[in-house]
Amino acid sequence: MALTANAIKGENEKCFQAGMDGYLSKPFTVEQLLQIVCEWLDKGSDASIGIIDEVDQSPLYNLTKLENIAKGNQKFIDKMLRLFIDQVPDSVAEIKMAYKEGDFRKIKKTAHKIKPTIDIMEIVSLKKGIRDMEKNAEIYQSSEQLESLISQLDEVIGEVVDSLQQLSK
Repeated sequence: MALTANAIKGENEKCFQAGMDGYLSKPFTVEQLLQIVCEWLDKGSDASIGIIDEVDQSPLYNLTKLENIAKGNQKFIDKMLRLFIDQVPDSVAEIKMAYKEGDFRKIKKTAHKIKPTIDIMEIVSLKKGIRDMEKNAEIYQSSEQLESLISQLDEVIGEVVDSLQQLSK
């Protein structure tokens, strides 16, 4: 199985010619990786499908910590969710712009700023990534690794915001 950052046309053929049975290029989702691994481990048995279903069913976010902080104050929860919807996508846009401008220190600072929000919202799929971005943005600089982290952040935050907006309707 080949896992590569080279997503250029023809790269997969090179991998197959080198003896690989499968090919996946970054950025990829956990579901894509699990699907390929399960196909090769058990050729699509019920056990492998169960693994993928388990990943698909993990919650996008969890409001339990926020509810505990609010101690039953629904107005506080609503205000915090509105702030998340209004501010976090702007922070993601700042990170994307900073990446385009090569301002890796700003990426680090902005990741640090939104990390507690991700923790309180229990957005588990971003916990490691936001810490990696905060710690290593200046080391990674313009790289597939940092691009992948930013892409994942953008995608997941977009999904959370969409879900929260549906919830508030």
